[in-house]
Amino acid sequence: MMTTETRLFALNKVTALDRVVTMIEVLGDYVRLQVFPTPLVGDYAYNFNPALLKHRTLDLPVLAAGLALGAAVLGMGVGWWRRHPTAPALAWFLIALTPYSNLVLQFAQVKTERLLYWPSAGSCMALAWLLARLDAPAAAGRASSRLARCLTPAVLGVFLVLTAVRNRDWRDGLTFFADVVEKQPLNPMGHAGLGAELIAAGRAEEGVGSALEALRLRPDFVHGRIVLAQGLEALGRPGEAADALAPAVTLDLTPRAVVYLTTLLGAAGRVDEAQAAGAEALTRFPGNPDATLALALIELGSGAAESARARLDPVIARYPGHAPARYHRGLALRMLGRTEEAIGDFDAALALDPALAPARLERSRLRVVMGVEVAAAVAELRTLVAGRPPFLAEAYAALVAGLRRLGDDAGARRVEAEAADAARMSASGAGS
Repeated sequence: MMTTETRLFALNKVTALDRVVTMIEVLGDYVRLQVFPTPLVGDYAYNFNPALLKHRTLDLPVLAAGLALGAAVLGMGVGWWRRHPTAPALAWFLIALTPYSNLVLQFAQVKTERLLYWPSAGSCMALAWLLARLDAPAAAGRASSRLARCLTPAVLGVFLVLTAVRNRDWRDGLTFFADVVEKQPLNPMGHAGLGAELIAAGRAEEGVGSALEALRLRPDFVHGRIVLAQGLEALGRPGEAADALAPAVTLDLTPRAVVYLTTLLGAAGRVDEAQAAGAEALTRFPGNPDATLALALIELGSGAAESARARLDPVIARYPGHAPARYHRGLALRMLGRTEEAIGDFDAALALDPALAPARLERSRLRVVMGVEVAAAVAELRTLVAGRPPFLAEAYAALVAGLRRLGDDAGARRVEAEAADAARMSASGAGS
């Protein structure tokens, strides 16, 4: 018999009965969290593991959760019948939770703490009524009144501490996903999310390890394969990244996966495979701008700048807000010697996406070559260098050229020395 830790399922692959029984436990546990709010986790991964999968019989957790949920519903019903002040509070909790219960609509995350924010207002109202009742004038001097006056600051203190702790866990994506995998080590989504954050932080080796753990827990996890490919690409291994990603395209043929596969194959020099993947993407998703861009990237890599420009023109006409298409058409125009038009595309790309650092590099480099707004280009290149982008060596070279264009030979020599130091540090880091 499979244990609850090894059984995996997705909501769209289970029967209606399985889903209802599963959500009885989830909703019942939401009731428990209102009384005993621990552990608080950004994603409990109930749709993957560990306790709620394919219940054909009501085991103890389901029974306990069902009783808790039933008690809440019964309490609300009795309260309405007797016109009790807590009835609206219980109704608020249950009604606010219904849209997120997965009984009406299906969500990727079956259970997560943030879905309780709005419903918990109802339980707070019920708690406030209880404390006020204990401290009512009629109870003045009684033990219940003294208890209420002790409980009120105690409850507030506990929840203030919990809030402070959770705010610390939510301060950034890396901390958030580290907390998820610490509390839910069998959560593939948590490991994949942690991997993506590690890669974004420049810790690609660790990110690859987290992605591999996500895939160990769920081999058919498409997002895990995408993160693994991103990590391998960041390590300069596009061929391995493409091989890691290929099963994801088979499992779930989406524009994102197949376009990324096309890009990786092109970066790995496997042009024929890349063109075939890109053509397949456009066949399955006609007019998809990202698939078209992927094919244009292959053409740019092979020096077919005019073909790439012609391919991107209709994309930009149809999707004027597509910043990467603007940037890559700018590259094609630069290769064709149409520098002013290229700068116009780089300007447009940066207006759409100010964080598109490669467009800043190309625009500044062209301005230096043309002798136009060189001082502004040098200032922009200094900012790029300070941010230590992946193309740091190219940014340093452009900055040196800009300083020489301004006649600042001493500054250019200082930057050359700084670039050499950065190259040595990078080489020593790679060697270790």
